[in-house]
This record gives sequence, C-alpha cells and structure tokens, in this order.
Amino acid sequence: MLQYFFILGREPELSVAEIWQVAKNFNIKLTEVLLTREFLIVEADNLDVAWWQERLGGVIKIGEIIGSWEIAKEELVLKIKQVIKPAPQLYFGFSWYGALPKWINALGLEVKKMVKGQGKVRYVISRDKILSSVTVQKNHLLPPMGYEFVFMPNQSKMIVGRTITVQPFAEFSQRDFDRPSRDSYVGMLPPKLARMMINLSANSDNLLDPFCGSGTILQEAALLGIKKLVGSDSSAEAVERTKTNLQWLQKKNPNITPEFNILHSPLESLVNMVKQKFSTIVCEPFLGKPMTGREKERELQLIVNDLMLSYSRWLKLLSNFLTSDGRLVMVWPAIVKSNDFILLPLMDVLKQAGLKVVDIIPDFLPKEWLSPRGTLFYHRPGQKIAREIIVLGK
Repeated sequence: MLQYFFILGREPELSVAEIWQVAKNFNIKLTEVLLTREFLIVEADNLDVAWWQERLGGVIKIGEIIGSWEIAKEELVLKIKQVIKPAPQLYFGFSWYGALPKWINALGLEVKKMVKGQGKVRYVISRDKILSSVTVQKNHLLPPMGYEFVFMPNQSKMIVGRTITVQPFAEFSQRDFDRPSRDSYVGMLPPKLARMMINLSANSDNLLDPFCGSGTILQEAALLGIKKLVGSDSSAEAVERTKTNLQWLQKKNPNITPEFNILHSPLESLVNMVKQKFSTIVCEPFLGKPMTGREKERELQLIVNDLMLSYSRWLKLLSNFLTSDGRLVMVWPAIVKSNDFILLPLMDVLKQAGLKVVDIIPDFLPKEWLSPRGTLFYHRPGQKIAREIIVLGK
C-alpha cells in the first residue's frame, strides 16, 4: 500500500467529504492516515492520481508520500538528493505546511548545490511558504523533470511528499470567466463548487437542475460524463444563457456528447413537462436579495420567513422528481451575522416532503469543522450570505 496526500481547498471539510464520497462511488478503498485543515494523507493501492485530480473540484494538489524524516536541514538535504534523478534540466521547489523554519532557503540552496553537477538546475522560490498550483505548473515542477517537495510536519517528524498533479486552474477559470453568457447580478455558482456538489451525489446517468441559471452545474455534469441532463429555470434569460454556454462548452469539448433538455419553466410547472424521476438532482435555488450586513433583527426575520416559504415549497416539489434511492444536493442560504450564521429551520419541512439528510461526513472529520447541525459550508470572506451544502435522500 502507498501513501498519498491531497492539499485541500479553502473549505477543507467540503474537500474531504468530496474525496470520501468519490471513493465510495467508485469503490476505491482509502484509509485516513493524517488530517489537518491544509492536507489529508491517505493509504491506498495505486491511485490514478491524474484521474482523481481531474475528477475533484475541491483539491489543489495531489502527490505521493516519499518519506517521513527528522526535522533537520542536514537530514532533509540528504534524503531529497536521493529522490532527485539526474536530468539535463531539473526544476525543484518547496511548499511548507506548518511553521516555516528559518533555514528553508538554505535548505534549497544546499540541495541545488548538491545536484548541480547533474545538469541545469533551477530552484523555484516564492514570497509565500506555499507554492501555488499556478507556480508549480508554470515553473515545470511536476514530473517528469520537476519536483515540488511538500513538507507536512507531524509531531517530531517531517512527512515529505512529491506533487504529481495540480488542479486544472486554467480550465476552471475559462469555464467561469470566459464563457459567453454570464449574469453576475443574480450570483454565479463557482464551477469548482458545482463539481463538488455533483461529486457528493451518487453515481448516475441522469441529472436535473431546476434552477439552472447560467448552466454551471449542467456544464460540470457533462464534463464528468453524465449523459442525460435536464435543466430548467423560471427566467427566459437564464434559459438562453444556459443554452448559449452549453453550446460553447461542446465546441470547446467535442468529445462530450450528453443529451441536453433545457426548459423554460418554474419548478411548480415542471412536473407537467418532465415525467421522469432522477437519481441525481443538484441545484442552487434563489439565495435571497443582496444584503448589506446592516440589517436589523426584524428585517432579518422577514428575510428568513420569505426564504422559508420558498424553500419549503421547493423541497416538496423536488421530492416528487427524486427516485427512492436518489440524491438531492442543494444549496440553502445561511445569513452571515457577525461571526455566526442564521440557518433556515427547514428540518421539519424535510419530513413533510418525505426527505432526510444523508450522512456523507467521514467519521474522522472533526465535528467542530462543521455547522451546528453537522452540515457543510462554502463561504468567501466578506460575503453576507453563505452557502450551506445539503445532501438529501428519501
């Protein structure tokens, strides 16, 4: 068995849940070795690292563990030299997760000196202690001729890994910012989050997004190989944006051949237009009007009441489209108040709708990382409304 590391995204609990659900969906056995808010180390049998990186939305880097050594400069220099293979051109750099020692640059210079006779050597450094995925890729630090050594302190030892692959940042950025039709006023679901939400569902050959907006969830589902995709929206403009963006996606990726059915319909009328049930429903409904953060208690309560009315109705309708063994992954708005969140009290509504929360949280994930009701958050600093990610079944 080998050990691998996953460098987690900004919401590590969401990243870990995604990894574990993908492993379950594809019958891949992973054993947790060490978890921090920055990385997860697992034991597994020959992971296809490139496949994992392409599949996941919430993981920044993936690599192999190459050793666990004493936290001493001289020890690390010797061990790293043994790992580096002779080459006409060689690039290396370090990322340090944990307290940064004063001798980190000296370590790099000594390694460079020891391997310099093997050919052209470049030591890549950054102002930050962690090299970004952009820096790693653009400076040739991936195999075969590059080395990014990832240092992960664990008590008195230093776990060292070598990065094999990084998140396809250019592709995600292109699907987010370069697609032809966007509407930032109504909010944009990030493609990475859309992919994570799809990965939190079960394997399926069909997917419904009844609040398709600009088509983000549908585009990520198509790229993940889901063949039958149905989207709808109450806004005619949103439907046209979705169609335009999906046409653009297919031109960029002619190898994907999903069956799209994009409809102009509010959820209330969709039942008359779509007769089938779905094993996967993934959606982000309306999250509420933009907020300033200066709202008074009474105003906040009115906002919560309005959202409760809408979400209660939507949950009951969505339940009708879900198969008995299907998954509904959706966003619920969580209002940010000071350093806390106001969550929509929808749990009783779930029972009325014939739905229940599906526990996708790995046992080893610390409970204090989760919301007070054990759910996942996606929240950028400064946002007045956070996204609570809910996974439901029947």
